[in-house]
Amino acid sequence: MPQCYKCKQNAGSVSNQFDGVDELIKHFKLFHSFTPYGNFYCLDCCHTYQSLKAFKRHFKGNNKSCINKSSDTINRLEKSYSQHENNTDSSVGNSERENVRYDLASALKNIEATALIFVTKLYSKSNYARKDVDQLINDITNNLLGTIITELSNIFNTTNNNNGEIDKLLAFCLDPFCNFNTYHKYTKSLQNRDLYREPKIFETNNEVDHIILNSTPCLDSKSSKGALMPLQFQFQKFFELPNVLKDTIENMTNLAQKSTIHNIINGEIWKQKKAKFENKTLIPYILYFDDFEINNALGSHAGSQSIAAFYYSFPTLPQHHVSSLENIFTALLFKSTDKCYGNDATLNLLIKEIQLLEKDGLMVHGHQIHYILMAIVGDNLGLNSILGFTKSFSANFPCRFCKCNQSEIKSDCQENLSKFRTIENYQQDISNEIEVKNRAKQSGIREISIFNTIDSFHVVNNYAVDIMHDLFEGVCHYDVCQILTHLIEKDHLFSLKILNSRKQLFNYGKTEIGNISPPIKINHLTNLKLHMSAREMWTFCHFLPLIIGDLVPINNKYWKLLRLLLEMIDLILMTEFNDTDLKLMTLKIEQHHLQYVKLFGNTLKPKFHFLLHYPTIIKKIGPLKYIWCFRFESKHRELKMYTNNTNSRKNIPYTIGIKCSLKFSYRLLNNNGFKNIIAYNSKSTKQQNLRDQFYYKNLNLDAVNIIGDDIMTFKKDIIYKGTQYAIDYYLLTKKLQLYRIVDIVLTSNENIYFVCSQYKLGNFCNHFQSYLLPTTESTDTFFMFSPSHFDYYSPLHTYMSPNGKTYVRPKYF
Repeated sequence: MPQCYKCKQNAGSVSNQFDGVDELIKHFKLFHSFTPYGNFYCLDCCHTYQSLKAFKRHFKGNNKSCINKSSDTINRLEKSYSQHENNTDSSVGNSERENVRYDLASALKNIEATALIFVTKLYSKSNYARKDVDQLINDITNNLLGTIITELSNIFNTTNNNNGEIDKLLAFCLDPFCNFNTYHKYTKSLQNRDLYREPKIFETNNEVDHIILNSTPCLDSKSSKGALMPLQFQFQKFFELPNVLKDTIENMTNLAQKSTIHNIINGEIWKQKKAKFENKTLIPYILYFDDFEINNALGSHAGSQSIAAFYYSFPTLPQHHVSSLENIFTALLFKSTDKCYGNDATLNLLIKEIQLLEKDGLMVHGHQIHYILMAIVGDNLGLNSILGFTKSFSANFPCRFCKCNQSEIKSDCQENLSKFRTIENYQQDISNEIEVKNRAKQSGIREISIFNTIDSFHVVNNYAVDIMHDLFEGVCHYDVCQILTHLIEKDHLFSLKILNSRKQLFNYGKTEIGNISPPIKINHLTNLKLHMSAREMWTFCHFLPLIIGDLVPINNKYWKLLRLLLEMIDLILMTEFNDTDLKLMTLKIEQHHLQYVKLFGNTLKPKFHFLLHYPTIIKKIGPLKYIWCFRFESKHRELKMYTNNTNSRKNIPYTIGIKCSLKFSYRLLNNNGFKNIIAYNSKSTKQQNLRDQFYYKNLNLDAVNIIGDDIMTFKKDIIYKGTQYAIDYYLLTKKLQLYRIVDIVLTSNENIYFVCSQYKLGNFCNHFQSYLLPTTESTDTFFMFSPSHFDYYSPLHTYMSPNGKTYVRPKYF
């Protein structure tokens, strides 16, 4: 017969047996005020149902079988509980049990802390809207936890319950999210723990415009708003995370001792800025600016909700942490359409924050740190726009670095240092008595930049260029399209079909297999624009000599231009420079431009002109690959992922800003500094003695401090400082010594070593821009090195050319 589980918990109140489920349901409603939805427990089968309808359906259709099944289950549970009681009584005396007190306060605190971490993680997810998190918490509380607690209650009913502590614990477990089950309570809890600050909403414009109010079109006040992130809070909290400040200061100290240009602090601009802040601790940072589309780029509303975003990062963090997306932070968000209201309206609050960070600084672990804006990076159009220069590259003075006119830009193959912009000639240009609309035509300056109000910054000293846009989305397209067109249509060395076949079937190796571009079409070549991303173009250019080099005669003039392009790219991508490197780069850029004009009879585009400034800019601000846009544009993906999961467009900059703040709070809550520099798959692991390996007898251990009898972990692949290494990868030293990874060894103290066999590197083949590799390797001696021995070049693969020879092409990425 059906029984009432509620009455059974309060024995003696009302008879808990009924003639049928309908009578039981009437009892539920009459005596216990149950609603149609909740948790309804079946004493026969020990299952919980979330509605009276489901409970009734179960009872009518499955009563007999579940009673038989439940009787066995109940007997088994009672037997288990009885045995547990007997064991407990035999091992622990009654007096001892009475002296053991359960720490309820500590238990409740632990549960609440765990629940907070769980909720914070949900709010930090880019693909979760805030309402989704609220709904998920409610579902967990009402459904999952309700069932669990009901089951636990049945078990604990017969146990001793001193002072009702079990009841209090169970009551709290029913709703562990009670202190943050709404967004307001959740953020309040984070703020009380000093883990969260909301973005600041600011108004960029307020005017009368067409709006829809209560489903009716009308004229009313319409404001445009942006969101400024709490920069002082984020800067301070980030450097208070474990080891972040310590590792950054140590890295800056090591970089300052370098005699060559390794980093932004080895450049001339940092030395000039540092001189203004004597005896103060300084940390540089860079800003990045760009627009990204959150709606369907091909839809009818494309562009209407496009977001203009400022990100910032710290270039003097240990290098392997700089490019991590978790160390790139959001600074400012507003709608791209609001740029029409002027930079002063959109950037005013950001400039004030930058000034406070520089002038007053922040106290971090007892140190007063001043944060210095080193550069603003982005694409050419974006930078010219926010820095106050002309937005048209067909204007008379389109360059933000020099005052070369349009005719000089189209023809010059050498940099003209005498025409560089300076603070003096900038002031002269803006003080001349000419109309504002004519100023851009005569000087290239569209407006006086608000960034000039920052004490240590001026737009003419913003030596920031982007390799990604200038090379891989610019010069490479112009060069490669015209070179391939001449090789295919004029020299008839191969067909487009053969090119595509070889391109798709080429063995790029594990490290580059994900960057294969789609097949090339004839209209791509005609329009001088290949259908490739910047990363795909980079890979295509890098391997092009090995893909079709055997089909091209050695003295082909168009192939010579391709070689010049690749030599220029390899120099630009270097991670450290001396004067000789910069002179060689200047020469290669000049030769490339001259050859381009000679072969194709074309004028030089503005992106060709920007390349002329690269050697000078490296002297000013350091290696260019550390300020490129690749990683910043990857940051867009996080924000776009979230906007795809929320329908809100009313104040979308603020909505995105809240999500960024919540992600930052999750990091603070977990007290996560930098990620572990070592990552690996535990499944591909074996632990053995080094002495038992086949190569041990011929292993040279001179470069390491290891004893052969030690038990070590051997890996097939590993990620170290963000770079993947695996068995059979090739490693090249700065002295051009080539090794193949035979084994990867991880010691007990987490040190990594590569067991390598050495190859004798052949001569450099200029035609293939690669080194010839002998067919055999030297296995007489094996070597063991740490990863730092190979920190100049990235891991490589060998490539078999159709001519039957094997080559190695060095790369800096």
